[in-house]
Amino acid sequence: MDAALACFAREGLHRTTMQDIFREAGLSPGAVYSYFAGKDELIHAIADDIFAGARAAFADLDEHGEPASLEQALDQMMVVFDSVAGRGNDAGTRAIVHLWAEASRNPDVMALVRRVVNLWRDRIGKVVRAGQARGDIDPDLDPDAVARTIVALFHGLFLQRSWYPRMDIAAYRRAARAMVAGELRR
Repeated sequence: MDAALACFAREGLHRTTMQDIFREAGLSPGAVYSYFAGKDELIHAIADDIFAGARAAFADLDEHGEPASLEQALDQMMVVFDSVAGRGNDAGTRAIVHLWAEASRNPDVMALVRRVVNLWRDRIGKVVRAGQARGDIDPDLDPDAVARTIVALFHGLFLQRSWYPRMDIAAYRRAARAMVAGELRR
């Protein structure tokens, strides 16, 4: 799977051939095909692995897997970014962008993407509604729209990093946290 991820990051999902993956892995076709029926199955396995980590990020927060604040939700998303981007030379960052594109044509991958996004929307929406009940968050804001915006900060980070490999992740993280915390104006 690591070899396929490296190939997908370098050449994209559709330009990568199984022969490219065999070479990258240093394995025979039989060795790879004993685990995966073909490239589509390999794509699904990689997507499931990456997105399972994204789902699990919220499981560590409390007994319900719910963030206590919007900042904590964003922090957990950044843990996911660090995990995916840490797969070596930003291969994970580029590969996830390819997987998101694949979701537009592959319903199985779309289901995996939506499972994560819907989980995050649900959990962040609960934080927003709790903040609205306490009077900390504007009651006129739609909780789902706030959740989608925070998720978009996360998705935007992947896209920007794939376009600008040398971007300052720490600065992005600080700016995103300040935006979520409402601390842009002093």
